[in-house]
Amino acid sequence: GTGLDGNPIPEAELKNQWMVKGLIALNPSAVHVGFEDLSALAALHGAASALPLVSANLRGPGIEPTVYAEHNGLTFAFIGVSHRGHASIQTPLYERLDPTRAGMEALAAIPNTVDRIVLFNYGAYDAAKRLAKTGRIDAVIDTRKHRSLDAPFRIGKAVWIRSHEQGLRLGELRVGPSAIVDRKIDLDDRVPDHPQHRALAEQADAEVKALRDRLFGP
Repeated sequence: GTGLDGNPIPEAELKNQWMVKGLIALNPSAVHVGFEDLSALAALHGAASALPLVSANLRGPGIEPTVYAEHNGLTFAFIGVSHRGHASIQTPLYERLDPTRAGMEALAAIPNTVDRIVLFNYGAYDAAKRLAKTGRIDAVIDTRKHRSLDAPFRIGKAVWIRSHEQGLRLGELRVGPSAIVDRKIDLDDRVPDHPQHRALAEQADAEVKALRDRLFGP
């Protein structure tokens, strides 16, 4: 959630284009869509369609209520809920459904053969808690930006994890046969750069700087 910049300005649109290119390069299994992402997705005109966008209650082009992935012999199902935003805000390409009802429908459609179910939550706390209390959720990832290092806690059998402010720390969730372990990795100069991803970031920085220079002067 809120991985994109919804401000209606040229710099935000350019940054979002590069964010999508970066996500595609990372090849994620699921990308959670939060309410604040909707206007940015609309402005991208389908450029994010190659990504596995997921949300149970935000419905629209390219967004699935559930996505599945295989890892280490386990089948994972990912669903997500988000707050719906203020009623006065228009999102003509997207429906914003009740997160509890839509989340329950998405959860009920997941077959019992799935090994692990992960729920993303962006500001729909009541809905996420109700879904966790069903006993079918293994992990809840709270995707809003958090600066504090909060320890995971349980609701039902689900482990609730809070993701950290983007760019400061990488969250790693290790799922074993009987336990889920959450750890945070500081992104500092001790972490080596991936050459391809670093080149992508440098190209994005250069284009954003060039746009700022054109708009505001060097």
